[in-house]
Amino acid sequence: MDSLSTSPVITRHERRRQETADRIAEAAASLFGERGVEATTVADVCERADVARQTFFNHFGSKQELVRGLARRGHDFFVEAVEAAIRHDGSTAERLSQLFATIHTAAESVGPMHQDLVSATMNATYEADDPA
Repeated sequence: MDSLSTSPVITRHERRRQETADRIAEAAASLFGERGVEATTVADVCERADVARQTFFNHFGSKQELVRGLARRGHDFFVEAVEAAIRHDGSTAERLSQLFATIHTAAESVGPMHQDLVSATMNATYEADDPA
């Protein structure tokens, strides 16, 4: 048995569904970075992502769920940045410097409202974890 037969097969439908969800998330992150989370509507996200309103809700139950999805992506980015810093040859100080530079560059590239987006994703993560 070759190694290809044991890997999961992603169907065309699943791939297209993921591509649409990614397009919505990227549009939202861009808008949230430009305008802020509160000032951005689902309609704004749909227009930027070039999807119908129902398509948005097929992927995300609400704007808050979308923000939580962005928080998960941010977590994944952070883990990858930490792992890259660990692999970096150099002192601990150089590795930390690389890590913080990577995070800073990513945050600034989001747009002028990057602090609002970071705050909203942190709040969304906290709300999702809060059992109350």
